[in-house]
Amino acid sequence: MKKMSIVIGALVVSIVMLMMGSVSEGVSKETISKIKNDLRRNQIQLKLEVIRQKAGEEVRNRVAEQIQIKEAKLAEQKVINEKAEHVTVEQDQAEYVTQSAIGMGQAVETAETSEVVDVTSGASQSGREIGERNREYGQQLSDPNLSQGERQQIIQEKKEYNQGRR
Repeated sequence: MKKMSIVIGALVVSIVMLMMGSVSEGVSKETISKIKNDLRRNQIQLKLEVIRQKAGEEVRNRVAEQIQIKEAKLAEQKVINEKAEHVTVEQDQAEYVTQSAIGMGQAVETAETSEVVDVTSGASQSGREIGERNREYGQQLSDPNLSQGERQQIIQEKKEYNQGRR
């Protein structure tokens, strides 16, 4: 804005000089031409400065918008990842609790039935095998050193095993 007021002041002074120059006969046409050229140059410089300011603001606004969009996408992805991780942890915990409960119940059942003569059908034997295998899966899942991928693989194996046995 200071530049603008300086340029405007220079324009006013130049106009006054032009008027005075045309009044006085001692001012040559070359001087008048130089003054007019200076006026044009000053006007062009003023317009150019205004354009630069507007362009700079537009670029800053665009960059700010792009940054906001990227930040929003990152925040959204973070929320999705947290939800997925939370669901996976809950599933793992539910599997572990289920396996622990099955393991405890069958351990007690085995101790009670071993005192009595065990006459079982093929279906009971099959059920015991399934329970034993599920306990093994539970023990594998209780390992705290398992990576998330390994844990998911064990859970998938268990699901496939149990579905195949139905």
